[in-house]
Amino acid sequence: MYLLGRLDSGRFSPASSWVLRSRIRACLAATSRGSPPFSIEAAGRTIAEALRLAREGQLLRFIGPWLLSTFAMCASDPAARRAALDEGVELLDRGCVGHNYYHFYAHAIDASADLGDLEALAHWADALEAYTRPEPNPWADFHIARGRALALALKGNRDAEAAAALRSVRADAEALGFRSALGRLDTAIAVHRSPSC
Repeated sequence: MYLLGRLDSGRFSPASSWVLRSRIRACLAATSRGSPPFSIEAAGRTIAEALRLAREGQLLRFIGPWLLSTFAMCASDPAARRAALDEGVELLDRGCVGHNYYHFYAHAIDASADLGDLEALAHWADALEAYTRPEPNPWADFHIARGRALALALKGNRDAEAAAALRSVRADAEALGFRSALGRLDTAIAVHRSPSC
């Protein structure tokens, strides 16, 4: 990975894309497992370095919002999380490659769940739904449903609707192979089942 980054000299190429995406995968592994050897702090440093490379290589419209939302998942400071999401929205508003919208909104859902920000959770699920309305797809539908189920759980809803939503989304995560979604869903299900909030 280091050599590919050096060979690029900051220009866009398949190698730079591979380097940036591999750093995203490292962060996602850390946030979904949250235990050694997957350190969220190390993942945050990795994504910060990927952001630096993207800025230097003028790749922000190619992968910036995706990196920023991944950084928001890794950052320990709530203000840094929100700032990264704000910058990502600014980039999306200017127009970016399509994959950014999908991954940005899905990761923004995770960052907002980690912050316990119910309003933001609903906002990001709605934004992904609006973006994909012309061409709905199972990947987006899953993340929209996941965001809404997590919001129900974070609200403290312990009714049958919330329980059913969480179980349904967890079953979908298993069926679709979205293992990185299981950690937050399992936590929400455990909290939902506990006798008191």
